Amino acid sequence: MSIWDFWASRYERLWVQKYSLGPTRKAVLKEIKDILSYKGEKNGQSEEGKMINLLDVGCGTGQLTREIWEKFKGEISYLEGLDYSKAMVEEARRNSITINYTNSSIEGYNAKKKFSVITCTHSFPYYKDKKGTIEKFYDLLEEEGYVLLAQASEKSFYDKIAMFIVKFTTTKASYLSPKEIKELTKGHFILEEEILIREKPYMPSIVLFKLRRK
Repeated sequence: MSIWDFWASRYERLWVQKYSLGPTRKAVLKEIKDILSYKGEKNGQSEEGKMINLLDVGCGTGQLTREIWEKFKGEISYLEGLDYSKAMVEEARRNSITINYTNSSIEGYNAKKKFSVITCTHSFPYYKDKKGTIEKFYDLLEEEGYVLLAQASEKSFYDKIAMFIVKFTTTKASYLSPKEIKELTKGHFILEEEILIREKPYMPSIVLFKLRRK
């Protein structure tokens, strides 16, 4: 059993939900709304032009996908959650029968279609091949599609201490700095916005990168 399989049934009750994961989802929902508004304006406000396909990578128990569906179901033509943990995906499927969930690594994922938006919140630091993951995101996206990539960031000495503690409850991870994220993505994406999420001063910094496919 992996550490993520262990946490699956407990995941939505963890303390980080209130001060870290919840605020991140709120920020991601705002950016999806902005993307939908932009697409609507670009396509003359037609409903067909606003419909999007969305993939959530590292979806866990499906919290973000459920919130996306609840808020934007009239503007989502296809919604899928992807996670490597079998127990997480099973939990996600129990929580929603209207959303598609796939148990796979990002490396082994075979997409059925292209996506307008890919969200990836808090799982990127755990991927071993980060360059390959960014290239996979690029290949999965439609032209000028978006990646909303959020992760904790060790921007300060306090962040490093906080993340040192967090690492004891998960598995090996590599938290790239904002500078490293920019360098890693610049060949495939334009960084449109870098958003700092910090619900409480004692929480580590979380950065949301809004990346548009070149």
